[in-house]
Amino acid sequence: MSCLAETALAKAMNCNKHLGKLQLTIIMAIFDPEFLLNIPFVNKKDGVVSLSCEFLSKLTSVEVSTIKQMHENRHFTQVYEAFVNAGVIRPNYDGITCNKIRLLERAKLYIRKHEDVLADIPLINGRISVRAFELLPICKKLGINGFSTSINKLGKDNVVGKEYAEFFKWLYKLIVSHGHFDEKSFVSYTDKAKQRKKFVEGESAWAIFKIARKYEGFTESVDSLNHMENTSPLMALFALASKRVKAKSSIQNYLATYSSFIKYLEANNISHTSSLAECVNDYISLRYKSYIEDILLGKTLSPSQANTYISCLNLTLQRLVVFEEFKGRSFIYASGFDVGSFSNKAMAYTPYTPEERNLIQVKLDRQIVELKNSWLTPYVKSVKCHDFINASGKRSIIVSDNITLESLKSWFDHECDSIPFYFDGYKDAHSDDPRSIFKRALTSLKMRKIFNGNISELWDIWNVPGRIVNAKALIPLYLKLIQVTGMNPSSIIDLEIDDFVVSHDATNRPCLRYWKERSTGAKEYHLDIFNCDITWLSMGQAKVVEDIFETIIAITKHVRVNAGDDVKNKLFICNSTARNKSNDAEWHAPIVPTMEQMWNCLKDFSNDLKNENGEAVEVIATRFRSSFISELIDNGVPLREIQMIMGHANIGVTLAYLDRMDFNKQSRSKIYAALTKIYENSYELKSRPNGDDVSVKNFQEVIYKTPLGGCKNIFDPPDIIKSLNSYKSGSACANFNKCLSCNNVIITRSHLPDLFALYRDYTQVARNTRLMLTPHGKVIQDNIDILESILGERSEFSAKELEVAKRLSLNIESTILIDGVSL
Repeated sequence: MSCLAETALAKAMNCNKHLGKLQLTIIMAIFDPEFLLNIPFVNKKDGVVSLSCEFLSKLTSVEVSTIKQMHENRHFTQVYEAFVNAGVIRPNYDGITCNKIRLLERAKLYIRKHEDVLADIPLINGRISVRAFELLPICKKLGINGFSTSINKLGKDNVVGKEYAEFFKWLYKLIVSHGHFDEKSFVSYTDKAKQRKKFVEGESAWAIFKIARKYEGFTESVDSLNHMENTSPLMALFALASKRVKAKSSIQNYLATYSSFIKYLEANNISHTSSLAECVNDYISLRYKSYIEDILLGKTLSPSQANTYISCLNLTLQRLVVFEEFKGRSFIYASGFDVGSFSNKAMAYTPYTPEERNLIQVKLDRQIVELKNSWLTPYVKSVKCHDFINASGKRSIIVSDNITLESLKSWFDHECDSIPFYFDGYKDAHSDDPRSIFKRALTSLKMRKIFNGNISELWDIWNVPGRIVNAKALIPLYLKLIQVTGMNPSSIIDLEIDDFVVSHDATNRPCLRYWKERSTGAKEYHLDIFNCDITWLSMGQAKVVEDIFETIIAITKHVRVNAGDDVKNKLFICNSTARNKSNDAEWHAPIVPTMEQMWNCLKDFSNDLKNENGEAVEVIATRFRSSFISELIDNGVPLREIQMIMGHANIGVTLAYLDRMDFNKQSRSKIYAALTKIYENSYELKSRPNGDDVSVKNFQEVIYKTPLGGCKNIFDPPDIIKSLNSYKSGSACANFNKCLSCNNVIITRSHLPDLFALYRDYTQVARNTRLMLTPHGKVIQDNIDILESILGERSEFSAKELEVAKRLSLNIESTILIDGVSL
């Protein structure tokens, strides 16, 4: 056989082999829609639709030229017919348009086969959110992410846009048919707004609000808010509160707050036409702020506007307490948001997860060990081995090839006496000065790319004693101190070297003295007062704090020598790195690092921290405080101890702080679980002490009957109370009725009738204005607050139990005695 014949035969066999592969592809495309819809199109001249030969080549391992030849010979006619039957290729549609339709049809096919994805498709106000949908992982997988952006580029009334709209109509019907959305019971935002506006036709909310402001029939009773037509008591209250302002914009702020507040009420299944007692409670301001916070995170409201809403609500609540029915109510007023970056602010009060805490713990402990090794390990001089100097005439010649890091360190140790220096300090030095030669040698190393750092980095590598201490070096110890104490970052910065007391005179416990600018100033933080396991504490709290103090003092010892009197006693002290070109003496001067410097250093600490999902973990100093408190809550530390640890003057501030932190769901569930456990372990006293057997030794003592016991004289407490720092001579004892926080006191259902009777009597007494102005008034109000927490909206008892007990209380007479006199 001739060579030409052999070549022709080989070509024919190879062609038959290619035909076999392509024929299998064609068959699969005809009978498998999923396979068919994976084959893309390309545009030819004049917009003719053509299969992608490059894709088929990769799919079959047949050369592109061969596929093009077979395409010209109409081998793929059946594939084109399959696309036409699937509705992908249509008359007058180019390849780009057909490709978009192909992807949508492929998405439909996938969704039909994987109906579980329907539950993840986001709906907002009864419609599919296109942007949120395109962010789903499934869209990226199917290649339809970013569709809306590409459609916008094509302009209005484009074919792809219409097809995309039809796709969402199909998808919506599928979601409804599979029970993932109840279309019949859904009420849109527009319809809800219409339901809220029950005003006279033709009158706007603004018109109604202005009429309510002009009403002159307000009295000291809440009932006077019910006398205006087309106006709910709540709207009347906001209108009344707005009388304190005159500007139209300020008045409109109250109306806007009212509109926002009734949306919050609706979200909690409370009608805005309900009584004020149902609409508000002591924590309403904090809870409304939490509601606003969710809106802020959705970026549909600005922080400044949110602050206006909170301010107007607080002022409205302050007006409410003027009414007779609400006198003495102690509303906890929420603070505003940071007008800066709200997302960062919200994150700043979110505790770290257990996984994140462990991640930070490992890095922090590692860096502290490295820090101690770098600064506290004795410095070892190198052996003299510098042979890179060749003296010639008046100038020392450096032999660059002989310079190494080892020989340079030898020069530093033996010619520069191991004293660190910086180039600004010897700019006028002679060329033969050892430091000048060192600089020339270091420059040679950089040119030869043996060392690329600066001189400060070189001192750090060699652990040279006496080098500058920058703020970055102190970051691990700074974070550790916040971590184990939960103190404010700003208070930590202001600590002094003698603020750690090994044994306090009053408690014999180790203690930290610190200053809190926004509170009462000087405070004391007693260490090791809680009894629980904390992730970040592997040893006693006091031991960790003491070790941090000792380490910082040792590292910064040489810095304090040249520090001024206003700086040298500060715990956190470092060298300035802000160079002043006009005055080199100010460079490296001892300073106390600012909060801004510490925050900037935290960015470097966060660089390589990633959670198990590969997401970056940002280290924020304030989150350490939140995490510390979170662990205390997890371990059941009493709220009073948390208040003391946080340095708050009263429990209300602590509650407000916890509400601002991200504890809303997790802490409340833990509190309810703990209370349930207490009630499960409760028991009733089988016998009650006979009141006739109680002997009164001193008739001058003031006897108070409280909900759960008696106090013989709150103005003459026991010595143990008088010895407390919080007690002020001559004032009432602050602990007489706080037995509710005691683990041994249980309130059961049988106590409820007596408590309702007490509440009724205390309420009647509170109406005596003269008595409430005396020191007894504070005590009576405290009792009322306690009883309301037991019997009111926050009660742990069921509504039926409370209703029965209230009815039984009508048969009980509970006389309150003060100084032996019935009130």
